[in-house]
Amino acid sequence: MLQKWGHTQIAVGTRMASYHDEVKISLPALLTPQHHLVFTFFHVDLQMKLEAPKPVIIGYSVLPLSTHIQYASSTQLFFSVLVTSYLLFVTCQLLQMLLSDVSLPILRELVPHYLQESGKERMDYLEDGKTVFRLRLRLCSSLFPINERIRDFFVEYDRHTLHTSPPWGSELLEAINSLKNVESTALLQFLQPILNMLLHLIGDGGETLQVAAFRAMVNILTR
Repeated sequence: MLQKWGHTQIAVGTRMASYHDEVKISLPALLTPQHHLVFTFFHVDLQMKLEAPKPVIIGYSVLPLSTHIQYASSTQLFFSVLVTSYLLFVTCQLLQMLLSDVSLPILRELVPHYLQESGKERMDYLEDGKTVFRLRLRLCSSLFPINERIRDFFVEYDRHTLHTSPPWGSELLEAINSLKNVESTALLQFLQPILNMLLHLIGDGGETLQVAAFRAMVNILTR
């Protein structure tokens, strides 16, 4: 189940503490510069026997989610998700960030306006600012495709429907034909928007695109 927050445990008494839990967090579809993840580190004093151990906050780490988003840029990828009926923008850099291993420093405390440049001057770090906190991010989304072929198909479909691509549709045709090389597990995650787009092309895409879209749909449905 997707959560907005979660706890994880670490191995006590080891030189390099390791996290054992996977947390799936629900994120908004449209990311702004204010969207970020905050990691809070607690220490539990196990020596206290007279009362229940109380967690003590020892630091924080902050990961901005929109660091690499660039609106109104020529390098943007333009996605149209039919199910949600609105347009989403995301760059390759953002997808790469959400599919990578990240190293972050640990703050002693969260100062006011810690996301802004003015707040960074007042930040006090543990371990001299070394990036001692490491985590692995994996994007699981039905909005932002990870697979390059699916992403290309979405991009070329949008260019075609918005009439920003060449009228003969060669790039879209190539993207449609490449869907047969996409693994079934990757297709399943975006099955509904892909089928919607193919059906739209079959109904109104020109003879060449109609045939290619029909063959692609048959290939997907007969796997």
